[in-house]
Amino acid sequence: RGWDVHVVTHPDAALELMEEQEFRVGLVLWDASDAERFATHRQVEFLLNENSHINWVALLTDVTSSLRQISRIITTHFYDFHTLPLDPERLLFTLGHAYGMAEIACSLIEPHTDRPVRFEMVGQSPSMLSLFQTIEKVGTIDLNVMIRGESGTGKELAARAIHKLSTRAEGPFVAVNCGALPKDLIQAELFGHEKGSFTGADRQRVGRIEAAQQGTPFLDEIGDLPLDLQVNLLRFLQEKTINRIGSSTQIPVNVRVIAATHVNLEKAVDDGRFREDLYYRLNVLHLEMTPLRD
Repeated sequence: RGWDVHVVTHPDAALELMEEQEFRVGLVLWDASDAERFATHRQVEFLLNENSHINWVALLTDVTSSLRQISRIITTHFYDFHTLPLDPERLLFTLGHAYGMAEIACSLIEPHTDRPVRFEMVGQSPSMLSLFQTIEKVGTIDLNVMIRGESGTGKELAARAIHKLSTRAEGPFVAVNCGALPKDLIQAELFGHEKGSFTGADRQRVGRIEAAQQGTPFLDEIGDLPLDLQVNLLRFLQEKTINRIGSSTQIPVNVRVIAATHVNLEKAVDDGRFREDLYYRLNVLHLEMTPLRD
């Protein structure tokens, strides 16, 4: 049908090809029966982040499309997806549409490359342009987001940008640094307390999560949250209600949680320092901040 097709079998080979030529559309075949290909999902995610001018389409087996890690990557990074068996006509239509949209996007971006500031962040490198594009995609999807990156890479700026792009933009954005709070005060800060519920509680206080009603609570350094408080946070994410300390009343809370961490949460889960069920509740959508050295 007139397409110029370049076939590679590994993300590293695709990166090399992208350095040599300019592409507008990429097609990724993901087969869960291929253990090596599934093991490279992190490399695939890096590949997708590398070029903001490519619209990616995924070709999946039914089994692959049900895997949580791959589903997260599809939601965050891909323009569209298809499941096997292949419908050639539908795929050709999708690829054509993806190409056209990529062309339009590039025509809008290229004249403005002399303006390096976006979302209050500075950068013109391919990785930063890719980050801006991912923020725009994630912002419009009303699901919990995990932002990961080293200290100083702008995780809170990204969270604020996602909030401003979301349907909750008119609601409050409430930031709390879980790593900076004393352990004995974290629960009261997050969930609030009633007057007299503990020594020093001389008045009722609304917690940070409740204060973000209809908006976005930003839980920074979530990897530093103690295990016993992770249980309370998980219960809130499951039930969408909170209990202030000293009260048995369940308060419905409608928020979209954005969490951030510099910690390797997969290792923390393996080490028993972070609950796996909480990890999956928070890590529905994923954003990787670019290290400053890049």
